[in-house]
Amino acid sequence: MSGRLSGFPVSIRPFCASSKGGLEIPRAWDLFFEDLERHPPAMVVDTSAPGYFAFTRFPPSRYPRLQSFLVANYERTEVAGFPLWERKP
Repeated sequence: MSGRLSGFPVSIRPFCASSKGGLEIPRAWDLFFEDLERHPPAMVVDTSAPGYFAFTRFPPSRYPRLQSFLVANYERTEVAGFPLWERKP
């Protein structure tokens, strides 16, 4: 919708969602955070809170490193029931 690319490439997603919760991909979190630091998105939409599809199983709080990154670098607001993290100035 915005015309912008995803915050991280499909090839380095930290996990592959499955019916069993997720399978970690070695070194994926490190690659994910390297990309976030090089190209921080202006906003991060948390689709877990409003129950969007099956994403309720994957809130940022389940991943302490991600939650810490969001709290340190973004301000949390809410839009249409979705938590929205906007990058701090």
